[in-house]
Amino acid sequence: QRRVRQIAQETGVTITSTSLAESRETDDWLLVEQTLSFNLDNQTHTLAFLQQLDESRPWLAVSYFSLRRARNMYSGEITVVGFSRANAATPAGG
Repeated sequence: QRRVRQIAQETGVTITSTSLAESRETDDWLLVEQTLSFNLDNQTHTLAFLQQLDESRPWLAVSYFSLRRARNMYSGEITVVGFSRANAATPAGG
């Protein structure tokens, strides 16, 4: 969540609201998914925002994206998914 907010700030995108992040763990992988609403006043910032998300490490993917124009402002919604290795809580057998 922090990385997405940082990328948004760097690219001129204003996050207006966020849903509660959902996480799932399978085997030794952790998936975290979160939907955010945003505003921007220059549509060219959209591409920079998406490009930086794609290039980020840890890697973040966009699973949903929408953008609407209302007068001189653009608003939208994006769902971002992140993957990472989960830490083993305890060794096997103990």
